[in-house]
Order: sequence, then structure tokens, then C-alpha cells
Amino acid sequence: MDRNVFYSTLKSELAQLGANDTELINEQDNLIEHGVDSLALTVLISRIEVITGRELPIEQFELSDFYTLKTIYEKVVLPQLNARI
Repeated sequence: MDRNVFYSTLKSELAQLGANDTELINEQDNLIEHGVDSLALTVLISRIEVITGRELPIEQFELSDFYTLKTIYEKVVLPQLNARI
């Protein structure tokens, strides 16, 4: 999945979860500062699993891997997509 497509998809998911100003979120913004709380983050992880089509081995990640669009894409999504090849 292309980075920009993923960002757009994730911003839509974030808007549904009640994040603030999702259209203004750039790839390095801390999502917590946009209103993503721990419950929303848990739901977001489930939605990332749907997007990638793979269960995330959550124990392999740090909480900080889910703070920004960039870290989610580079540390979480890309490795999962590459594992499918």
C-alpha cells in the first residue's frame, strides 16, 4: 500500500474515532495531541490489522511506534506488507 493512500485511509479512521482536525495531521504530528486516546489507539490498531490483512504481533512494538502516521507506516505497516510478499 502506498504511503499517501495509507495516510488518507488512516486519517479517515482517525476522524471516525473522534480525532481533532484530521485533515491537518501531517506525518510527524503526535496523534495524542489530536485527541487520540488509549481506547482510540486500541481500536486503531485493530483497524490497521484489517487494512494490512494481518494480525499485528503487538508485543513486538513500542507504544511510540503508534504516535505518528510516519512511524505507524514505517515501523508497523511496511513490515507487515513486506511479510506478505
